[in-house]
Amino acid sequence: MATSNREKLKELQTALEQIDAKAKQVEAKINESQVFLDQISQHKTNAEQWRGEIETTKSQSAEAHGEIKALKEEIEETREGLTEKLSAVEIKKEDIDKFFIKIFGEEDAQGKRSGGLSTRISQKEKEADAFLNTQEKKYKELFEKIESLLPGATSTGLAQAYYDQKISYKWPVII
Repeated sequence: MATSNREKLKELQTALEQIDAKAKQVEAKINESQVFLDQISQHKTNAEQWRGEIETTKSQSAEAHGEIKALKEEIEETREGLTEKLSAVEIKKEDIDKFFIKIFGEEDAQGKRSGGLSTRISQKEKEADAFLNTQEKKYKELFEKIESLLPGATSTGLAQAYYDQKISYKWPVII
């Protein structure tokens, strides 16, 4: 039995050594696992931090989306208003262009304008000048004729006045 106890003791010692080796391996694995646990913990902390940043960005994005939507509506309203004003301005421009053509005439291929009220006014001005010159000539002729008749008219007028005065004194003298 002695051998058997020794053998058992050796077996136990071998088993104990194996257990001790296994314990050291487990301890080493636990240490390695602790490093991994620390890394996992760090990654968890980073993930939570990123999650917070993502939530903040998401809420800011939602606010920005609302602002962008409001700005889009404002821009569309402004565009509609400007489109209406542009239409009104184009109509007025067409009217002004028609008026300009009416005043200054049509433009030919060389860019020179012909016709229009300015041409008519110039033409009428020339006609008025010609009419004025004709009337001045007639006036001068009549004036000269009147001047030539005045010396006789003056003596005739004086004779008539003398005659009228003589008749007016005739009846008072008789009475």
